[in-house]
Amino acid sequence: MLLQYGLPIDGELLSRTDLHIHFPAGAVGKDGPSAGVTIATALISLFSDRPIATDVAMTGEITLRGVVLPVSRGLET
Repeated sequence: MLLQYGLPIDGELLSRTDLHIHFPAGAVGKDGPSAGVTIATALISLFSDRPIATDVAMTGEITLRGVVLPVSRGLET
């Protein structure tokens, strides 16, 4: 059991799991980077066997090193 970042993740399960996530080319362009935190949260939930609250909404980018980037606020003109 790995406790990296305080998350109980089964290292054995990860070592024998081949994970492939496909993002269709026809996806909405704005959904790209902003879905990173949501996808990471879903994977952490899956591998730690901890459900995500059903009343939570999220958006945001995450780097390959796991750093969550702040959401920038675009001003409408």
